Amino acid sequence: INGFHGQAFTDTPRLFSGRIIEVADMALGDSGDKAIFFATLNAVMRKLGLIERTVHCRGTDAEECGLLLVQHILTRYGKVKVAHIGYQPGHVKATSAVFGKVYVTDLNPENVGKTKFGVKILDGSMNEEAIRNVDVACITGSAIVNSTLFDLLECCERYGVKYVLYGVTVKGAAKILGYDVFCPLSRDDITLP
Repeated sequence: INGFHGQAFTDTPRLFSGRIIEVADMALGDSGDKAIFFATLNAVMRKLGLIERTVHCRGTDAEECGLLLVQHILTRYGKVKVAHIGYQPGHVKATSAVFGKVYVTDLNPENVGKTKFGVKILDGSMNEEAIRNVDVACITGSAIVNSTLFDLLECCERYGVKYVLYGVTVKGAAKILGYDVFCPLSRDDITLP
């Protein structure tokens, strides 16, 4: 929007070009529509100066982000049991090397059942069980696009589990709702390095 960018992750990407008013109803659509809505929200809020760095990190940033996530968790919570709700390779690689017990769930059938960095990827239907067994849940911001975010946060509250929301997808919504987002290496522009 006028040179300001917003991105959101979805498993059903699509192209959209139009006016902001046309995006409003997309918040109630499928995951592809919701991704357009939240990407647009991110771009609008970036344009207004309410949030920064609304473009995904790239390349080796994901591995560096995982190391930063480990430090974030250690500093705030100590050496704890961790769940990743949404498989993010850089995060899982780093946390599985440091924390004694790491659970990972994902909705992508290509990941479910596979072992990555010594951790078996569980189906997203196991989210509650994973959360119940940990101290900290790292929740992908794309959970707002697939409509699972608020159930996940409620589950964390029910079991007394701290949570870390991560990724650019949720940045605009998190600002409105008063949630912190861990996303230290996101960017302001989409130009390639």
